[in-house]
Amino acid sequence: MSNIRTLYERIGGYDAIYAFIEYAIAKLMAREEVGKIWKHMSEDRVKAELQSFCDFASAHWGGPAVYQGRDMVSAHKGMGITESHWQELMEVLEESYAHFQVAPDISAEVTRFICAYKHQVVGSPSFRDVVREAGGTKLAGGLASYGVQWPGKGKPS
Repeated sequence: MSNIRTLYERIGGYDAIYAFIEYAIAKLMAREEVGKIWKHMSEDRVKAELQSFCDFASAHWGGPAVYQGRDMVSAHKGMGITESHWQELMEVLEESYAHFQVAPDISAEVTRFICAYKHQVVGSPSFRDVVREAGGTKLAGGLASYGVQWPGKGKPS
């Protein structure tokens, strides 16, 4: 048996992950710019997002959770998440690490994990804005029906 503990174990298990993510999402929601992402989400949708992200993190960090949500591209496509939003996330992560007194090695590992998904989260235009600017009336075809391919070849900036 290996003595190497998973990130899930080193963080403190599901309850610790849940508390950290709940705190971070609440802090993001309270911010002026990035908080707009949650402005029109129902209570149930926010709770579902929290649960989904906790399952995603737990499953990827060596815990027993099973992630049944969408892939990161599908989950963020059309949201219009910008580099500015990403920087706010990084600031909130630092605040959250300090609040929970997360050890530097663990915070660095969590940040590396999250940053590995940046190209799948940042850079998609807002679906609403694309439809609105095109004077469109069709939604079922998604961004592609308006000539937008995201992510494109390579990683979006």
